[in-house]
Amino acid sequence: MKMKRGLILTLAAAMVAAMAGPALAVVDVQLNLRYTNPNNPTGGGSWDLLVKSTGAQGLAGIQAKIGGALGVTGVDTPLAAITPNAAVFTAATSVFKFQTVGGKTEIVAGDDLAGALVLNVGKGTGTPGNVAADDLFPANSVFWDNSALIASGAWTGARPTLVAADIAVNEFNGSGVALAGTLGTVSVRGDSVGVDGLKIGDLNRSGTVTFNSDVLPAFFNLGLFPGVATWDQGDFNNTGSITFNGDVLPAFNNIGVAGPPAPPISAVPEPASLALCCIAGLGLFAAARRK
Repeated sequence: MKMKRGLILTLAAAMVAAMAGPALAVVDVQLNLRYTNPNNPTGGGSWDLLVKSTGAQGLAGIQAKIGGALGVTGVDTPLAAITPNAAVFTAATSVFKFQTVGGKTEIVAGDDLAGALVLNVGKGTGTPGNVAADDLFPANSVFWDNSALIASGAWTGARPTLVAADIAVNEFNGSGVALAGTLGTVSVRGDSVGVDGLKIGDLNRSGTVTFNSDVLPAFFNLGLFPGVATWDQGDFNNTGSITFNGDVLPAFNNIGVAGPPAPPISAVPEPASLALCCIAGLGLFAAARRK
């Protein structure tokens, strides 16, 4: 079965490449990383893959290879490694696959082009999978507001990577036809202290330290959770405990200090193609599963 499924994905990839069309619109892609411990850059965490689209009817499909240990050991296994956004593309109603390719996790997600199309993905308010406020730094990252969540999961160890060369996108034109899109901004952003500049005291990881949302909760947790306190409880200096001088006072001193830098907003267009030959692909996949 594993060999047959691998062959099916290979054939599907070949069909995808063969159906590439002219560039249509721009798709911005972001990989948001939420660390388990912002003070530990190799301690793992959770990730979200999101897109924004300028196409007439939004994203039709995306193929992306994410570097890092995402828990994928084979084709679509283990099933809990990556979670598709049910409001956008899923294995039940459209196309959603992932596998390890060259040490990276390849995610292929898109409309199956059969029946009712999933239109306007990545187009903003009221559209499928929309995330109204940036889900990493809502206080200082307006550029990524109203992105569409494609998939999410967890990673262990080193920080995941995502580069333009490993991404291809398709857009729907105004007639619901899937055409090759153009890749715009690619952003990998996290909420770690050392790599991303999260400020000591930003308990709720909003990108800005405030008294009511960050300093006050840490103050109320003074002396609690000895030896097991976390960043989200007020342990900003990674000692396992919450103290006034070590945690609350530094947090208070960072109120109003600029947080993580704003993400890049200048698009660097790069032609990218992912024409989704999904009807045939789904048919092959379904046939293989019946055997």
